[in-house]
Amino acid sequence: MHKKEVLPVIPSKSMFAGNADAAVELTVFGDYESAETRQLNDVMKEVMKTFSGKLKLVFRHFPLTQIHQRAHKAAEAAIGAGQEGKFWEMHELLMERYHQLGITSLKAHA
Repeated sequence: MHKKEVLPVIPSKSMFAGNADAAVELTVFGDYESAETRQLNDVMKEVMKTFSGKLKLVFRHFPLTQIHQRAHKAAEAAIGAGQEGKFWEMHELLMERYHQLGITSLKAHA
């Protein structure tokens, strides 16, 4: 019998962009090591431009820790930046530097 790994829960406080009171909310779940999340990030930028002021974009962390060992710490770094009002800046940095998500690099990004 295998023991299940218990992972700490990332706070549910959502980081969002766009109009907080928009009638439409788009929630995206992502992982900073995922190529698909990086591709989706480009699409999200275009959607936000197209629907400027009409959309609330929420990013929720969904690190796939079984295949992406550094994704959880990257999500924590983004949440920490968000607590300082810099979530989207860190989000973009992590998307651009997805190959640099080790602890040393994350500390340097902070």
